[in-house]
Parts: sequence; structure tokens; C-alpha cells
Amino acid sequence: MSDVVAEKSKSVKSESVAILGARGYSGAELARLVLRHPQASLSGLFATQSFSSGDLLPELTKDAALSLPGKTMTEFADDLDSARPSFQTVMMATPAEVSLEWAPKVLKKGLRVIDVSGAFRLKGSSAADSKSLYEKWYGFNHTEIGLVQEADYGLVPWAQGVPKSALVANPGCYATATALAMIPLYKADLIRADTVSIDAKSGTTGAGKKAEERLLHAEVDGGCLPYRIGRHQHEPEIAEAVAMFGMGAMKYKSDVSFSFVPHLLPVRRGIIVSVHARLKPGVTESQVAKSFEESYGSYPLARLASLHIKGSENELILKRIVGSARTALAWHVRGDQLVVFSLIDNLLKGAASQAVENLNRYLGLNVETALTEREGVL
Repeated sequence: MSDVVAEKSKSVKSESVAILGARGYSGAELARLVLRHPQASLSGLFATQSFSSGDLLPELTKDAALSLPGKTMTEFADDLDSARPSFQTVMMATPAEVSLEWAPKVLKKGLRVIDVSGAFRLKGSSAADSKSLYEKWYGFNHTEIGLVQEADYGLVPWAQGVPKSALVANPGCYATATALAMIPLYKADLIRADTVSIDAKSGTTGAGKKAEERLLHAEVDGGCLPYRIGRHQHEPEIAEAVAMFGMGAMKYKSDVSFSFVPHLLPVRRGIIVSVHARLKPGVTESQVAKSFEESYGSYPLARLASLHIKGSENELILKRIVGSARTALAWHVRGDQLVVFSLIDNLLKGAASQAVENLNRYLGLNVETALTEREGVL
């Protein structure tokens, strides 16, 4: 066992965490982060089939891998049904339909769920609206709309304090990057809401680990493919997040209007979003800068930059953010034209590290706990 894991074993208080979907990209990142968390212990790794945790997590010693075998969902069900499950929090890095099946069962046992899928994100303006949104954007009949309404939407740092619900809906990757760029602008009432367009680009790991022809290296290399135009499931999520945190209430979500075009980049991971908008008359670059400083100046996992400052373009290098839990936000104003760039690692701030931020909220810790060791891959 590594020195970090061995040291943690001496801790008196430790939140036991199980991960469903551990063989996926986000699941593996979750496992790595929990392994190094000072107040959490990794009690179980589960997937559709058994696997070697040593193959999944090379940082484990042989003995540690043997003590933490990769188990099946059947074994997870047996553990959950026992008198005393071996975990207190279940982090689900599973498809939405799988999370929809298992989250209610976990919650009924009095345990916590942090769900990385989209199964509990779209609250809508009512339960009926939420159900309709899932049918339209996810293509399935949602059978637990009550849980959607109860879930804490965990967009950190806008979601603060200990969650009031035992269920956290972890935001989507595009939704995270885009909403973090847009919320300060709406909160300060700086832009013309009818002028917003969003250009979003993601690495191939955003599509998960399943085999698809369009994700083959020979298909992706050398291209930048627009996809799911007008039908990406993160569109309504972006509108809800901006209404909730930028305008104060979900009822304003219909006022959040934008075009959204996602693209597939020929890289493994990372997201860069460009938000284009027209400023309201008289709004200056200093007001834009102030809106971001007031929103994220005290948030340790954000880097802010005005592109009017020489050398600040370095913040737009995707490799500086890949491998990091941080978000880089940069802006440029020319006349009434504004562009805001938002960069995240889709597997970290777009999934696993934000899930750990939400775990930290449950534990009453600083949200950046266990997340500042990795600072990007150059």
C-alpha cells in the first residue's frame, strides 16, 4: 500500500466510499482522487464485470490491489443488502439509466449518492416539465422525478455548504465549463441575452469508454467534428444552471437563450468553451473583470485572466488545465463584443474532481481538499 494510503489508515474518522462504474474513465479518476483523500477511504470498486484494481490503478501496490478487488454489480447489491454496508457514500460514474436504477436503492438504505451521470440534473420548472425534459433530451421515461426535484445540483462554487439532500447531481462537463463562464455575466446583468452563442470543444474521453466507429483514432485524428447540434443533453442543463445561480430562480430559464455547438477534438481529454455575446450599452471591460473577480476571486480552483494583459493568452493552452481540478476563465472585450473562454479537464472538473468537491461539502471540508496536488500536464 502506498505511503498516502497507509497514512490514511491511521485516521480515526474516514468516510467510506464505493465507486460504481470504476472501469470507466471518470470512475478511474474518482478512485485515484479518493485514494489520496485525507478523510475518505475507498471501500469498493464495482463495474459490470470483475476486474483487477491493480490494472486500473497502477499506483496501488500488489498487496493493496489484492485487498481492493474490482467487483461486479451483483456483489455491490449483496453488500448494499447486508445489515451494515461497507460504504457510507456511493459515487456513481455510470450511464444515466444505471444511476436511475441504483440511486433510489442506495438512498433507501440511508446512504449518500453523488451521481456523475445526468440522471438527476434536469429539475425543470415543475415535476411534469422535468419528466418531459428527460424524454426529449435523454430519450427515456424517468421513473424517479421526485428524486430529481430533491437532488442538490452540485455546481461548485455556486453550490455551497453541506448539501441538504442525500443525493448530489454532479453537473455535466460541457454544462460546468459553460455555466461557470456565463453565470457572472447574468448575475451582473452585463450582456444582451439574445446575443449569446457558445462554441464548445471536447476531447474524446467525454464520450466514455464504449467502442464507437466515430471515436476511432483514424476517424478523429486531424479533425474537429461538430456533433449533436441542437440536441445535446447539456443544453437544458446550462439554461437551468444559469437561471438558478445567475438569475436567482429556475423560473427564468426560458430567458437564457443561446446557440450551442459542441465539437470533438482529436485529443484524449480537456474542454475549451468560447462564449460570445454583446455587452449592454455602456458596459466596460473593467465591469466584466469585476464580475469574474467577485464570483471566483475566493475560489481556489479557478484561474482568472483578462486577455488585455500581455501574456495572458497562456491561460488558453489546454494542456495547462488537463490533469488539474481547476477551471481557467479568460475574457476579451472589443467595443460591445465579448468573448469568454472557459477551460476544464472533462474527467476532473467536468466529472471526478467536482464530485470530490461535493464529497468535501458533505464532510464540511474546504472544497479543494485533496484536489490541489495536480496542476496540469505540459
